[in-house]
Amino acid sequence: MKYKLFNYLVLTLATSCVNFTVLNNKAIASNQVSQNPTKTLLARRIICSPRCREVSRSDSFYIISPVAALLDSNLPKFSWSSIEDTTSYIVRLSSSEGTLWQSETKNTEITYPQNQPALKPGKAYDLTVKAIGAEEKETEARFIILTPQEAQKVNSEVANIRKRNLAPQDTALKIAELYEKNNLTSLAEKNYQQALNIAESKGDLNGQAWAKVKLARVNLAVDYHKKAITLLKTAHVIYEALKNKELSSQVAQFLGEVYDSLNEKQKSITWYQQAKTGYQQLNDKKRMEWVEKQLNRFK
Repeated sequence: MKYKLFNYLVLTLATSCVNFTVLNNKAIASNQVSQNPTKTLLARRIICSPRCREVSRSDSFYIISPVAALLDSNLPKFSWSSIEDTTSYIVRLSSSEGTLWQSETKNTEITYPQNQPALKPGKAYDLTVKAIGAEEKETEARFIILTPQEAQKVNSEVANIRKRNLAPQDTALKIAELYEKNNLTSLAEKNYQQALNIAESKGDLNGQAWAKVKLARVNLAVDYHKKAITLLKTAHVIYEALKNKELSSQVAQFLGEVYDSLNEKQKSITWYQQAKTGYQQLNDKKRMEWVEKQLNRFK
């Protein structure tokens, strides 16, 4: 599953991560032309590759947390999607040294117990969940615990953001961006959702659309395409209603790239064409040329 780089919409998540197409707060992430605008990147490896990643996932059964992330606790909570007619789930935690802990539960979440050996910072752990029932399924994910130094640095930066006395919505966004930068995916999603909730309570349509784009990016990072597509489509509708042709066109392009990565040709073409039309109206020749190149690949 691959995303194309787009000159004006590239944001580096962190030094340990790769890049993928996103929108930034000012609509344009960079005015520099990429040296390799046709470079392709693996969406499944976006966050924290190869240190931590989602190992396997099906549409019906997958690990919710943690996936493709660094964690700030050595007693993490694990959660996963439910499957009908399942009697129990076997949860196993392992490392390069073998199985460290295993438990069986009827719930869809469990916390690593305090009476077990503490998980070590900087070490990769593999979480495996097996559904027991009419149909047995198994899914896996990998994660890493932050070192005390990393955790202290992140917590210090969060405290500095809170000291700035920004509006609650801006505070949530800034903290979410910090967590995303440090690959703390679950915390990033939680704070983007908080920003969205605030925007909804205020009737702030621009804020709602922007938070949805941010949430879509986090979901794409862990391969949750369906949710990301729904979020992006909603953001596109909002920007269209606000007559914000610049951002509605960029979100249309983003959707084109997502569908392109999923090999859904017709849907990708539809969204690329919408983006092209918008760029034509804006007289944005460089973006229009890039989208035309993508459309030409389908001919």
